[in-house]
Amino acid sequence: MEKIKFKIVLDSDYQTTAPHAEVLVNDTVIFDARVTGKSYITYTKEFDNEGNHKLIVKLKNKQPEDTEVDAQGNIVKDSLLKIDKVVIEDIEIHNNFSLNTEMFYYEHSEKKETLYNTLGINGQAVINFSTPFYAWLLETI
Repeated sequence: MEKIKFKIVLDSDYQTTAPHAEVLVNDTVIFDARVTGKSYITYTKEFDNEGNHKLIVKLKNKQPEDTEVDAQGNIVKDSLLKIDKVVIEDIEIHNNFSLNTEMFYYEHSEKKETLYNTLGINGQAVINFSTPFYAWLLETI
């Protein structure tokens, strides 16, 4: 068994409705709320010695009226979820999101895209990792 500690910091940028976030480790929901400012999430989980796992950050329940567009098609008001920080076992992972699109991606509208730090469309940021964690870290990052 391997015990792994997660620290996630979410933030928001909105002029309409605060974004609704859900955070999961595998199938376990560890956070489910509207993000009106910085939200600090810490969670520790024990994993089997070897296996593939997912940390998922979802933007959900965003409605068309949460995005306001002017006559020229420019977004003037919106509701965005920001992933400020993802730390696993005291290793900052978020700086590597866009470097490995197989392990880290933004899934929305039935497609996978490069994961940066902002979610603006209902969907999920998927952060794949495996245990033993430090072996995965050496191979991936």
